[in-house]
Amino acid sequence: MSDLDSEKGSVTALGDRFHEFLKNIRDGQAAIEWEKKLGELVEAVAATGNKGSLQITITVKPLDEIDNARLEILDKTVVKIPEPSHARTLLFASGKGRLSRRDPRQPALPGLN
Repeated sequence: MSDLDSEKGSVTALGDRFHEFLKNIRDGQAAIEWEKKLGELVEAVAATGNKGSLQITITVKPLDEIDNARLEILDKTVVKIPEPSHARTLLFASGKGRLSRRDPRQPALPGLN
């Protein structure tokens, strides 16, 4: 029976082990960086009203070919901070690759520019 089978129904125990694993990556420095980046992301999302993301990739590989019990754990973090929205500008194509604020299909009204 695997550890997962013996602890089925005990989400807390599994969560505690995973939390302990995360705390061990780079002696806890990775978790500190992730928390800081998450805070920056949350602030930017709240300020802009636009979505962002935090992606954490954990790579596990054998340290050498002789002893597969020694594992190297690498982490990579990608944060996509949302940009603030900008006001739209509406222009009309007026021919010959030019843009105009006035609709060239609509005749000008006398006295208005």
